Amino acid sequence: MRGYRVQGDRRQQFSVFSMSCSCLYDTNTEHVAHAVGEACIRLHLAEEKVCRDITELFRDDFIRALQESFLWPTEACALLLGPDCGHFDIYASWNITLPKVPKPPVVPPTPPKPGSPQSRVLFLTDIHWDAQYAEGSAIKCKEPLCCRNESGTPTWRHPGAGYWGTYSNCDLPLRTVENLLQNVAKAGPWDWVYWTGDIPAHNVWSQTRAQQLNELTIISKLVKKYLGPKVTVYPAVGNHESTPVNSFPPPFVQGNRSSQWLYDTMAEEWATWLPAEALETLRCIW
Repeated sequence: MRGYRVQGDRRQQFSVFSMSCSCLYDTNTEHVAHAVGEACIRLHLAEEKVCRDITELFRDDFIRALQESFLWPTEACALLLGPDCGHFDIYASWNITLPKVPKPPVVPPTPPKPGSPQSRVLFLTDIHWDAQYAEGSAIKCKEPLCCRNESGTPTWRHPGAGYWGTYSNCDLPLRTVENLLQNVAKAGPWDWVYWTGDIPAHNVWSQTRAQQLNELTIISKLVKKYLGPKVTVYPAVGNHESTPVNSFPPPFVQGNRSSQWLYDTMAEEWATWLPAEALETLRCIW
């Protein structure tokens, strides 16, 4: 597969993936990861270290996707690099067979009567706690996530990261998350809580399973501490809970490539809130 970069009137050709189809079935996955990393660097998709780390982290999933893909090389290239590389029409014609069941009639919702019982519901989402958040660090950096010691020092144009957080390419320190929970607890009582995940930070190129589980455990315990055991919390799995991010293999995938490592810990931490049948579903017990 080859790609093209357009600069003015010049069309520069460069190799995107210097690998043959046989590489996908060889044990030499290092070669594939290196080729993808080179493409990331040459296309300036991210800094070199981020490219290297994220291709290594996503290596197994990426190769599996290539093996299972039905795309032609030109379609894959267009999907990744744009129309200069090939043709891919996401709106191409496709058909779906509907069941032979008549559509039920549309019934307008009936609003509750005046004086009906009311519930107070708390909605928590996208906490994105960064365990490496560093007050005073640079809020603008070359990596996708800043406000960390590795982000460097601030410049005169941009002050350093604040004590409670910074509105930039940054996530939150733990003290801000804890202060949030303290204040929503004071604003209670709550009849129930919806908690829709996304606990970890956005350093998706350098996350480990141990880090993800540690952050899940710490934030779950803080929610229990401040909202108390009497209020029911309905937690949901966010796309950032797993690593690699967005990777949730279906239940038929077993062993180390499954998400059982994540679901089992969630079931342990959330057992005080969820009934047994919900915990079985969470653990993917069939």
